[in-house]
Amino acid sequence: LTNDDSDDFPDSAFASDFEEEKDVSSKPNQADLGWYSSATAKNGGEEGDAAGADGDNHDDGYDDMVWNDPDPLSAVEARYADHVRHQDKPKHEGQDGAGDNLHTSSRWHKGIPLEEAGFRSASCRALRKEGFETLKQVFKHYPKAYNQYRAWGATEPQEHARFVADVTILDVAEPASMGRQGMFIRYKCQVGRTEEEKARHNAVLYFNEASFLMNARQNHRILSDKISKLDQPEKRLYGSIQRKLHPSRDADPSAPDEWEITEWSLCARPPNLDLSAPGYTEILPKYKQKGNLKAKLMPQVMQTALLAIEDLASRGELVDLVPEGVRADLSLTPYAEAVRHIHAPKGIMDIQRARDRLAFEELFIMQLDILLQRHMLVGVPDPKKQHVEGERVQDGLCLTRTTLVDQLKPRLYQGDLTPCQERALDEILVDMAGPQPMLRLLQGDVGSGKTAVAFLALIAAVDSKWQGAMIAPTEVLATQHYENFKGWLEDAHLAGDDIPQVALLTGSTPQNDKDNIKARLREGKINIIVGTHALLENRVEFSRLGLAVVDEQHRFGVVQRSEHSSQFTSCHTSARPHMLAMTATPIPRTLAMIEEGIFALSAIEKSPPGRKPVITTVCTGNRRDEVYARVAEQLALNAQVFVVCPQVERSDVESRADVASLADVHPELTKRFPEYASFIGVLHGKQKPDEKQATMDNFKAGRLRVLVSTSVIEVGVDVPAATVMVIESAEKFGLAQLHQFRGRVGRGRDQSYCYLITSNDDMGRIGIMAESNNGFTIAERDLRIRGPGEVLGTAQSGHTYRGLKLANVINDREMLEEARLAAAELVAVNNGEITGDLMDAILEWRVQSNQLRGS
Repeated sequence: LTNDDSDDFPDSAFASDFEEEKDVSSKPNQADLGWYSSATAKNGGEEGDAAGADGDNHDDGYDDMVWNDPDPLSAVEARYADHVRHQDKPKHEGQDGAGDNLHTSSRWHKGIPLEEAGFRSASCRALRKEGFETLKQVFKHYPKAYNQYRAWGATEPQEHARFVADVTILDVAEPASMGRQGMFIRYKCQVGRTEEEKARHNAVLYFNEASFLMNARQNHRILSDKISKLDQPEKRLYGSIQRKLHPSRDADPSAPDEWEITEWSLCARPPNLDLSAPGYTEILPKYKQKGNLKAKLMPQVMQTALLAIEDLASRGELVDLVPEGVRADLSLTPYAEAVRHIHAPKGIMDIQRARDRLAFEELFIMQLDILLQRHMLVGVPDPKKQHVEGERVQDGLCLTRTTLVDQLKPRLYQGDLTPCQERALDEILVDMAGPQPMLRLLQGDVGSGKTAVAFLALIAAVDSKWQGAMIAPTEVLATQHYENFKGWLEDAHLAGDDIPQVALLTGSTPQNDKDNIKARLREGKINIIVGTHALLENRVEFSRLGLAVVDEQHRFGVVQRSEHSSQFTSCHTSARPHMLAMTATPIPRTLAMIEEGIFALSAIEKSPPGRKPVITTVCTGNRRDEVYARVAEQLALNAQVFVVCPQVERSDVESRADVASLADVHPELTKRFPEYASFIGVLHGKQKPDEKQATMDNFKAGRLRVLVSTSVIEVGVDVPAATVMVIESAEKFGLAQLHQFRGRVGRGRDQSYCYLITSNDDMGRIGIMAESNNGFTIAERDLRIRGPGEVLGTAQSGHTYRGLKLANVINDREMLEEARLAAAELVAVNNGEITGDLMDAILEWRVQSNQLRGS
């Protein structure tokens, strides 16, 4: 709710011209709609102007967020696994198969044409030109903000204050020049309708209207003549006080106060509404312009639409998509009341309640879409099925043996797993032992030990006589996983027959080796295969694949990620394998429920013991010499150093001060450190795979002391001896990405350092890196600063996301949790069988969100 001096009032006001002005008081039920009658005694002014229609004022609670809170999806699935499909009565009325909004389609959600809603033919044509085809689409053009107006005389008039007053039009002054802007016509009116009111207020208001240069005098004559013939010159005026006009010295002291008004609009005066009522206030919405449809016309459009929706509600044709039980549990207002109050509120609380109700519906439909997709992949567990070890149950596998896991666990990290790792592993093993295929996302901060947890999950699959696959986005990362797996198995000193066989398959694997690996996979002689997307593209066939792990899943396309588990084929089973996705880029919990919503969530928040926090320093380019002086000190102590640049080469229009490129920094470092010139390597995405691997091998072996790289080292590079990270032009990266770079150091027991060189303009944002080493905390801060679109790399930016019009994924975290819980219960109770209005809304949402995401 705004009460400012913004210049966009004319876009949100009623039409200000006098022609064809209609008295709306004769329309049926007009007083109930609250449009021109949106007056309320403001409870003594307690609510104030600060409450926002978008809920930005309230505490979003992120500072108290912990990742080990139960995932709503997991909680619902656990609750309903044993009985929900067989219970006699659902938790919420209206959620069973008999619910009208589940299996029947109403006219409202199919789309009521504008003509049937009462719009004239000309209005229908104008609305359709701007994409409004149905009544529902008109209502979903929500106000962008609200203006609050107090009755004239309720408080002392002051500049820039918004007011509403009943006025009597007196005259139209002669046109005056406005220079290059043409001419304007000045209106004069007196506050008050009756002589008693005029005497009490004793104020005259002036306001101007611009006119076309050639037609100003003609317009003046027309308006003057029209005013002189008005039977009812009393109007209602909305405006903002610009300044008080001071009369000349010889003016009559008893003359009325004169005020100049700006941002004004006139409309017919509603009957039976006395502005002298204590605390009289009106709240009017402000709309964005839609194409050529001016915002000031939207109130008239909404007036017609509100009458139509009242008629639909009275006849029971307005179906509420949110089940009645959910509305009761969460104290949500009915849909008809919400759409009326969002466009014609009678008070501040009306706006908030309406906004919360409609925002919840957006999130509810979105989560239904996500969970129905999950249901198609996973299904709902049936407790009557017998869980037989190693046999196919529904479309999944029951992998229950953990003997090898128990043997290997103590050999990792020279000790026990951390509590966070243990919890994540337990969640994964429980899913793998269940009757339906697992879909779980494992999140972990840099260096938190996700790979060890995934390795043990693969071992569990092997121990249950199934195969496992690990897919990585790059050959460097795939090779690193392969070497880690081989090393852990060698350290375990298992008996010959018990040692799982591990192989590596990437795009650069020689063809003869590829053919040999594929044959051994079909025969079941390879237990664990590690590779890149070549595992998906080269028609790799398994004997019995039980678990597929996708590392750094955010680097694969959304569709590709969701279809990974269905792209594998096995010779001896048609069961869909369990799927575990991993990411080292922490995603805020709210975005995880949206972007990765088909997955159940696990998180590892803490790193293994013994690692020291990286000391981070943020500085501007004029301190670059100081930074590299410290680098020289570390090199003298046999440290290894990463230097990251945002790009390989600068464009012709960019200077060295604008952005640091690898082509600039590498020669600079050879001059700074001539004694190390032959020990400085270069790594970037344009190199051939063999060249990149050779560079990484040399750096790991200590044959290179400094590695100048682009963002290819963001994930998966593990060099414990590296203790210094320098990031040039840090402002070119997001906070989460900077945190990933920093995670390349600090993997050993020595103190590590990170230096972020940035521009003066971005010191505040980059400075967050020096305040925290926690990736989840940084991800939340990054989300608040940049919005979900930029954080996730989609085409959208800002705090609205994927077509959400009212819901805010940053501020509405608690509402999103509630929506996900309600949607999960609905899907479970109905076994994923949802049709009718709800399915229509889900399909509409899916089309809209996919269009905005460009997919």
